[in-house]
Amino acid sequence: MGIGFTLALFLMGSVREIIGSGTWLAGIGKMIGIEWDGFTVPVVSDNPMLLFIMPAGGFFTLGVIIALVNKLSRKKPPQELECGGGCKGCPNAASCGGAAEQPSGGKVGEDE
Repeated sequence: MGIGFTLALFLMGSVREIIGSGTWLAGIGKMIGIEWDGFTVPVVSDNPMLLFIMPAGGFFTLGVIIALVNKLSRKKPPQELECGGGCKGCPNAASCGGAAEQPSGGKVGEDE
């Protein structure tokens, strides 16, 4: 994959480990063959939130990360298309109610 996907997985795993067990990089010492137990987060390690180490915590964390990215990027929601009268050639005529036009070219419900 790519470096962005790798960083997203690392961020998600880090958030889940810090909040869920109160540690960060706790098993890395055993993986690389040194005696190191990682970092301990004092406040969270006393009262861990076990939801975050279960599968549901992954979905919750992913949702929060996506919400933060959307908030930081300040994307505007897509604008609805407005039909300006004659909808005969408009591809969105069926969705905006302009499909059932009067013979004069106006929308249903408009006075002539």
